[in-house]
Amino acid sequence: MRASPSSDFDWGLNLPDNPVSRRVAKNLKFQGPNPFVLAEINGPGCIRRFWITGNNIGRDVILRIYFDGASVPNVEAPLPDFFGVMHNLASPGKPYIINTPFIDVKPKNGLTCFFPMPFAKSARFEVVGSTENTNLYYMIDWHDYPNQELKEPMRFCARWRREAPV
Repeated sequence: MRASPSSDFDWGLNLPDNPVSRRVAKNLKFQGPNPFVLAEINGPGCIRRFWITGNNIGRDVILRIYFDGASVPNVEAPLPDFFGVMHNLASPGKPYIINTPFIDVKPKNGLTCFFPMPFAKSARFEVVGSTENTNLYYMIDWHDYPNQELKEPMRFCARWRREAPV
C-alpha cells in the first residue's frame, strides 16, 4: 500500500497543527447536464486525497471543485484529464499508468490525486454528466481543523483549456 505523499513531503502550507481525519465515500449513478454534488464539506480543512473509479468516465464528464463559497469553480476539467489521463485515453482494456507524488492511475484500481487543497470555509465537489449513464464510486479524504483557524492563503486551482491552433 502506498503511503500518502503528505506524510513524505512538507508541502510548505501553513496548516493548523491538530487535524482530524475525515472521509466521504459514496456510489453515484447519474446522467445528463445537471450538476451532481459529490461532497459538501465545511471547513476549515484540507483535502488530502481524492480517489475515483467507475464506468463511462470520459471527457464529457466534467469535475468542478469550489472552495470557500466561490461562484466560479477553482477546478474545472474533464474528470480523466484532472487525474492526468489525457487525450481521452481512459478506455477499457487500455492500461494508462501514472505514478507520481501527486497523481496515481492504475488499471482497474481507479484514479487518485494527492494534491493538498486547503479551504477556510467550505469545499464542494460536483460533476456534470454526459448523455450516457455514468457510475462513480469515490472517496474524498480530508483533514478537518475543528476550533482552529486556517491561515494558509493559497487555494488549489486547475483549469482545462483547449485551443486550436496551439
